[in-house]
Formats: sequence, structure tokens, C-alpha cells
Amino acid sequence: MSRPFRLALVHPCIGRRPGEAYIKTWQMESLPMGVLAALTPRDVEVRLHDDRTEAIPYDEPADLVAISVETYTAKRAYQ
Repeated sequence: MSRPFRLALVHPCIGRRPGEAYIKTWQMESLPMGVLAALTPRDVEVRLHDDRTEAIPYDEPADLVAISVETYTAKRAYQ
């Protein structure tokens, strides 16, 4: 049996202040990550990474990485 296809979905953060959590998390809720996860076939292993609430695990293996970018998150997405 082969391993499942691994899809990593990343939602970038627009910024943080040193020592604080994401700035105003309630103001900008993005839907693309949830929609993509819901539309992905069940045999695909999906990992959601929200840069607003957790560090992105750059060393985690993935076959495909999808990054949701809005104008206000573009700078972080390019990093």
C-alpha cells in the first residue's frame, strides 16, 4: 500500500507585535483554506497551517503546498 498524497494548506499572517498573538484575529477570517480542504478527495492527507496561531512547520514533508494569499498577506506569503 502506498502512502497518501500530502497536501499542506497555509494561511499567512499579516503581522505580529513582539510578544503578542496575531493582531485582531476576528477582523479578517478567510474562507479559501476551508473550502479547499472540503473539496479535496478523502484519500489525500490534508494539513492546515494557520500562521496567525502557529509556526509553519517548514520541514514537514508535503507533495503540494497551497498558500492562500490576499493583498494584505502577500508580503508574508512571499517569505
